Amino acid sequence: MKKKILLSVCFILIGCFLGTTIGELKYRNMNEKKEYSEEILLEYGDKFPLDKFKKLEKDNKENEDIYNIILYVDPYCDSCIENYIVVERMYKILSKEKIGVKIIWKQKPKEKAIDNIDVPKENQYMVRNTNLLNEYPLFFITDKNSKVLMMTDNISKVMKKILELEEINRDKIIESSNIYLEGLIDNPDRKKPSLIYFAMEGCPDCESAMEILTKNSILDHYNIQTIYTKDSYGEKEFVDSGDFFMSIYGIDWYPSFLILKENEHIFIGQKTEQELVGILQKLE
Repeated sequence: MKKKILLSVCFILIGCFLGTTIGELKYRNMNEKKEYSEEILLEYGDKFPLDKFKKLEKDNKENEDIYNIILYVDPYCDSCIENYIVVERMYKILSKEKIGVKIIWKQKPKEKAIDNIDVPKENQYMVRNTNLLNEYPLFFITDKNSKVLMMTDNISKVMKKILELEEINRDKIIESSNIYLEGLIDNPDRKKPSLIYFAMEGCPDCESAMEILTKNSILDHYNIQTIYTKDSYGEKEFVDSGDFFMSIYGIDWYPSFLILKENEHIFIGQKTEQELVGILQKLE
């Protein structure tokens, strides 16, 4: 009797799995079979035809952006997923500098995928009658005239270009990034300064630095948030996907530290252990 029950349960589970898989394939195939009235392959210097893509949610806001970062992705592309958190961070940190951050979906994504990305729907588009032939995931940078200034899948290159552009104030981007990073700290003590610790998993200098800071009870005087390098994606909760923060702060050494105290910030790069302890004790 028990064997029959187990077999029945197995058949039900297999049926559910197959049903879900078939449904998913049908959903994808419907998108893939779509016919397009035109196909374009964008190159440097071309005008980006944003008006040819369908906005997921209309808005009546006047566009004041002087530059745009546009991420072109397929919702069923596994290698695109890591870019989602990056485009969220770009939106939250760069928007104040009048840098528009947008997403173009190659295929219609499920509603859950749209809602899981913290970028407004009015900043998300979908391929409609015009098929974009460029590979994905791909970032475009365009100016206020929609001219393509850069095309790359390298986030560090995107940020380097953005920080070099005219009318862009790097200090203001750093200020916005400071606010974002401090917001990641869970239940902070408002009486303490914040310490953002940029770490690399398996880095001997990182382990040594944390040992000496713990030994000297320095960490007790700060709200701490650790950000690991992109190599820890999928293993750690907070990761610098695409070297986004590395590009903003010019990090070239691990461990590095960012102290946020009232309206000031102090970045600490390569230091001896004694120098690091001295700086952190002084700023407690």
